Amino acid sequence: ITVTQESDPALFSAMAPSMGVFGVVVEMEVQCVPSQILEARYEVISFDALVSSSAFEDVMEKNKYARVVVYPSINKATIWTANPVSSVEDAVANGATD
Repeated sequence: ITVTQESDPALFSAMAPSMGVFGVVVEMEVQCVPSQILEARYEVISFDALVSSSAFEDVMEKNKYARVVVYPSINKATIWTANPVSSVEDAVANGATD
């Protein structure tokens, strides 16, 4: 079976996190995109702050890349975001470390 994002978007997306449960991928063709310089940020907030306001929606809408990990046992969430910048100097000027 050949699955592409265009031919079957749901199945294509389901294959990414399956960790082998879906089946065995014996051949893969990957389309690469140009490399980007990213300005990344990381913060820890309370889980209550994440869900009690529009914080989650803001993170997802305002960033090209975002990852939120929730730790319910300690009522915390980590938020990692990254956005393209034109140069390393621009990233450093905005607070990134080189």
